[in-house]
Amino acid sequence: MIHEKQIIIFFICVIAGAVASAATHAIKGWISQKEYMKIQRKRAFRQFLEHEKRKAVHEAMKKCEMGGCVPPVEPDRLVMLPPWPAGMLRPCLIDPEGNQTKAWFHRWTERSEIIPPSPMIGGHSGGVLKYALALVEFEDGHVREVAPERVKFTDTEIRDCYFPGKMRKRGKEHGEEEKEPGKRE
Repeated sequence: MIHEKQIIIFFICVIAGAVASAATHAIKGWISQKEYMKIQRKRAFRQFLEHEKRKAVHEAMKKCEMGGCVPPVEPDRLVMLPPWPAGMLRPCLIDPEGNQTKAWFHRWTERSEIIPPSPMIGGHSGGVLKYALALVEFEDGHVREVAPERVKFTDTEIRDCYFPGKMRKRGKEHGEEEKEPGKRE
């Protein structure tokens, strides 16, 4: 009994496939070869775009998975940062809702999110949203990513980069106090 039903279903599927194939050949006969090739090119291009979109999303996800919680930073991005040693940790204060917490700054990290296009007519076309975060280690040993506006550095590393020893040397030579950069006498 079961075998008879399976055989009947198999023949129905074969007949449906033959009908679909015959319909395709009949449609090819109704339209010109040029129009048929145009339809095939559009279909192939649509498949190519879908494949490229899936590939881009897969590569973005793979980048985030490779680096764990911190995606790898490209070397050309590091050139823009001040030249302090890579192993050096900078002291900073993190200000969550007014309670300042001491922490050690490790490095800047970069995040990106793929934004899908808006389904609304006239909506945005989608794209990639990128932003930077600071990787900091709190006193209790937890390492977290923090928004840049919440980080306040307590060392003079940046000042030394913009004013390389100029203000400090002049004050020390003459026995004067160290002057704040940017202040006039």
